[in-house]
Amino acid sequence: MSTQRILIVDDDQAILLTLAASIEKVNPTYEVVTCKSGEEALTHIANCRFALLLTDYSMPGMNGLDLARVVQERSPETRIIMMTAYGSDTLRAQAAELNLSDFIDKPFTVKEIRDVINRVMSDIAATPHTPV
Repeated sequence: MSTQRILIVDDDQAILLTLAASIEKVNPTYEVVTCKSGEEALTHIANCRFALLLTDYSMPGMNGLDLARVVQERSPETRIIMMTAYGSDTLRAQAAELNLSDFIDKPFTVKEIRDVINRVMSDIAATPHTPV
């Protein structure tokens, strides 16, 4: 079984650590990389392919929507899940326009995020594509 890479982007270190540990428990073949900014994430995207990007919306500098737009251009095979504590109808509409794989409101439980990740990763596995 090949390793699937997941990139997590959030400016909150505690959230990064919790998500990384939770995702690695979901499936030990997942390789999890964490970043504290959209700019740092783009460096990783340029150097490595990721099956999934899990990004916060509200971060200093580049926000999650801007990051999602750039990732879709540079790595169209990467699926994207947006997390936010600021879930408004306007933000949901903007995320829908980008055709993100999912949108999850903070706070969420570990089970909720695991379920979302499992569903998206299952969709990736079921879709014919080039391995990432």
